[in-house]
Amino acid sequence: MGIYGKLSGGDSDQMRKRKSSFDFILDAVYAEHDINTYLRLLQCDGNMTLVGAPTKPHALAAFSFIFKRCSLSGSNIGGIAET
Repeated sequence: MGIYGKLSGGDSDQMRKRKSSFDFILDAVYAEHDINTYLRLLQCDGNMTLVGAPTKPHALAAFSFIFKRCSLSGSNIGGIAET
């Protein structure tokens, strides 16, 4: 497992170029943001894992990941006293 580059969410040109190119995205943002923008970056069978928890639920465009068999998962392990 390795990181082969980086991508700034504020660079819309780079976001378009990297569409369907990631197999894994770790989303650690706890502020409100559009996760659908990042779901479009996942390739077939990709996974986005959420570890940040915004105060409002995410609005999810299900077709962004259903047709590509992508999955969305989450973990709260970073926010507990034992860690």
